[in-house]
Amino acid sequence: MAATAPLARYRVLATSRLDEARDKVARYFWPHRIEFEGGRRSLSASFHHAPVAGSSLNFIRYGADTYIDAGEQPDCYMFKYAAFGPLEAIRERERHDVKPGQLIVSGPRSGLKVRFARTTGLLIFKVPRPRLEQHLAAMLGDRPVGRVTFRDGAVEQNGAMASYIRALHFLRAELDMAESLARSPLAAIEYEQFLLSALLRAWPHDASDKLDAPDEATPAHVRRVVDHIEAHADQPLTATDLVTVAGIGTSALYEGFRRHRGMSPLAYLRAVRLSRAHAEFEHPEPGATVTTVALKWGFSHFGRFSAYYREAYGEAPSETLARGRRSI
Repeated sequence: MAATAPLARYRVLATSRLDEARDKVARYFWPHRIEFEGGRRSLSASFHHAPVAGSSLNFIRYGADTYIDAGEQPDCYMFKYAAFGPLEAIRERERHDVKPGQLIVSGPRSGLKVRFARTTGLLIFKVPRPRLEQHLAAMLGDRPVGRVTFRDGAVEQNGAMASYIRALHFLRAELDMAESLARSPLAAIEYEQFLLSALLRAWPHDASDKLDAPDEATPAHVRRVVDHIEAHADQPLTATDLVTVAGIGTSALYEGFRRHRGMSPLAYLRAVRLSRAHAEFEHPEPGATVTTVALKWGFSHFGRFSAYYREAYGEAPSETLARGRRSI
């Protein structure tokens, strides 16, 4: 298993000592109790920790049958994916058997006891509670949210959850590469926010129904970007510029535009520019041409401009301009 363990570049622990494994893992998680089960007392523990913006992706295995009393979890969520072997999770009087390819979550201030088999290896996405709640609030249109309670028990790898698992494996594979964008601080934020969006869409929780509920109020971050586009449509604008104006991450901004404008921020920018160009063609200034107007509104690829324009207005830019000149 050691040859196939994920996040190999981020290994922070490899030990045969139970107390060393407990103390090292506690530095990245929190204090807990661990003991051997069964007759075998030899350990082959490995712990890998990769920061992902404010969250982290972790891999842990003990290489022995072990029982762990995690105690009371601090202010974070732990999304555990059984990459290898089984896991037994015990919360109060409920017991859950997590098979390879399944997931289980633990939340803030929850108590969880787990049993690792010798073959068990967990891939864990650890997210601070404020980070997850802020992301959910942005997805809900800047509406405040409290502690999020996820559905208990093992979750199968199907439907929307399968998409999250693919995203998780993609990030893990990127982190395992010698050179990867995932090591860039800005890219790490995008990876983190994409995983959070996928999780909050896929894993049932007490605010799931609100994500798909109609909301008449346009969130503040969407309004800020709309106003900025309207005021600066004739200036060079990039996706990074719009994210900066919004004050939130790319995934949350695109989600907000999808919900409240039915398109991406860049598609909205293009629509505004096309509208401005259309208005100029209908009431042209002396000497105006298709080229000068297209360039004024940020269209340097004239073939694409003509295609976008025809799709929006049902005719070529030159036809609108010719009609506008005749009306002068």
